[in-house]
Amino acid sequence: MVVPPLRTLAASSLLLLAAACGSSAPPPETVAAPPAEGEATGRGAELFGMHCAVCHGSEGRGDGPAAVHLDPPARDFGTGAFRLVSTRNGVPSDADLIATLRHGMPGSSMPSWDWLEDDDLELLAAHVRGLAAKGMAADLEAAGAQPDEAWETAWKRLQPARALPLVEPAVVSEEVLARGAELYGASCAACHGPDGSGAPSVPAARDFTAGFLRGGAAHDELAARIRCGLPGTVMPATELEGEDLAALIAHVQSLIPSGSTGRYVLERRRFAAHKVAFPVPDRADDSRWDDAAEIEVKLAPLRWHGETVLSARLAAVHDGRSIALRVRWKDGTRESQLLGDLLAADAVA
Repeated sequence: MVVPPLRTLAASSLLLLAAACGSSAPPPETVAAPPAEGEATGRGAELFGMHCAVCHGSEGRGDGPAAVHLDPPARDFGTGAFRLVSTRNGVPSDADLIATLRHGMPGSSMPSWDWLEDDDLELLAAHVRGLAAKGMAADLEAAGAQPDEAWETAWKRLQPARALPLVEPAVVSEEVLARGAELYGASCAACHGPDGSGAPSVPAARDFTAGFLRGGAAHDELAARIRCGLPGTVMPATELEGEDLAALIAHVQSLIPSGSTGRYVLERRRFAAHKVAFPVPDRADDSRWDDAAEIEVKLAPLRWHGETVLSARLAAVHDGRSIALRVRWKDGTRESQLLGDLLAADAVA
């Protein structure tokens, strides 16, 4: 049986602020001709229905059947605000969309789809862009635009401009790190905290010392986040370039524990469910679990604190008709009070 990794859930409150990266529109020569409105991409639509619609909804509006359980919520593609971008106008390139699919979004319910074939990832990314245009066009129509005009406008807005030029990494030295720390203190510490562990006033800001970032911690990945921000969040775009940008990246990387970033990238794993006599157990202390193999599942909590749970143990048994899963973890607290619709702080998704 294929079992997806698990994720702890917690309530959050996100402030949304649109951010752009550089100019507001791509050069005219980069705008592709729009396809017919609502045209599906065949295999891309099939893949989206199989893997993505349960959270993002069949039309990509963030309203899938699992959406009520997700925190942060699934992306509504129709807003046009994609988190991970590297272009001058803040619209994701195909490479940006594919990278997001490959890496997932650690700290959210968005898993890595790195196991999909390259061709499938390309088709899936193209379908996501089409859904974004369709959703944006629907919103423009609701605001009074004519259908043809709305579709063409939405498609143009979702065409990426040229990628930002790469920035040479700094040769790390005490002077470079000191300059990076100075820039960090002036521009980043208010949200991410003086030591990178976050600030209570901005709970959605990333805790660098926890060792996971939505868009990765490599030099080019951090450069894109700093220059383009995270559209749709309070993380703004900046105009930092050259040696200053390289120094700031070096300082941020110094805050991230070595080797920790891969820990929180969700993986697809396979393990065997142990067969037991009918019916499967409905209690965690049933002795029939004793012969079931367990695997460790890494967790990336949404909110880091002293009682953060970083891993759990997963086992599975079946009776030929039904399957039962047992998840257990060491936890200094027990929070079973419902926080919302079927959502408890100690829930497992």
